[in-house]
Amino acid sequence: MKPQGKHTARYGITNFRVITVTPTKQRALNLCQKLQKAGLASKRFWFTDLESVSANEPMGILEKIFITPRDFEEGALYSFRD
Repeated sequence: MKPQGKHTARYGITNFRVITVTPTKQRALNLCQKLQKAGLASKRFWFTDLESVSANEPMGILEKIFITPRDFEEGALYSFRD
């Protein structure tokens, strides 16, 4: 899928991520798999689960808790610090 650049034209941003928090880790994996099969295996889409996000530990959101459709099968994890 070729980027259309509409986000740059409209909002003036060149890069962004879509963050999704799912109820379970399995749901995050399923969504990554579906996007991969649909030809949307991008690092733009980040997924994590509710267990990895906690109001009691708000700094945990900065840890390597996110997977992407591009390389989730390899076990790659990402953080906002990357």
